[in-house]
Amino acid sequence: MMRVAAVLAALAVGITGCAPSHQITVTTGKPVSTGAVASSPVPAAPATMPSQRASAPPPASSAVKPRVLLEPEILIGKTEAEIAEVFGEPVLRRQESPAEVWQYLTADCAVHVFFYPDEKAAGVVRHIAINGRNLENFSTLDRRQCFNDYLRAIGAEEVFLTAKTS
Repeated sequence: MMRVAAVLAALAVGITGCAPSHQITVTTGKPVSTGAVASSPVPAAPATMPSQRASAPPPASSAVKPRVLLEPEILIGKTEAEIAEVFGEPVLRRQESPAEVWQYLTADCAVHVFFYPDEKAAGVVRHIAINGRNLENFSTLDRRQCFNDYLRAIGAEEVFLTAKTS
């Protein structure tokens, strides 16, 4: 029985000695072996950060604003000029009398803005349609998320947040 235990112990030590030794770098910059037996003790990491890092202010958590998801209907009542100023030229314009429809595209969805004649302007947004652009998401697309992703992509999120709060 003792003989079996001695053989197993010798095998365990032999197998451990055959394991590859990996080198890592710690904060001191000296390589330290990660093998089963270290040839020298691992130095402790410094208790304080270098002075140049200590002087940097911590990130301001109040500067990070939570993302507000806007409803696509925020466009209702906007004129052609207001939409063109924020969204730019549409990918497609089509006439669906009496409406004119402007189409804006993302990789996943299409945003259709419907303008109808108004006594104050040539065209005012009265309807928004949003649909997926592929079979996987055509009918299951989250309209609100798509609209907000588009606003973020063109940098117009803040324009409509400001308009909503005032």
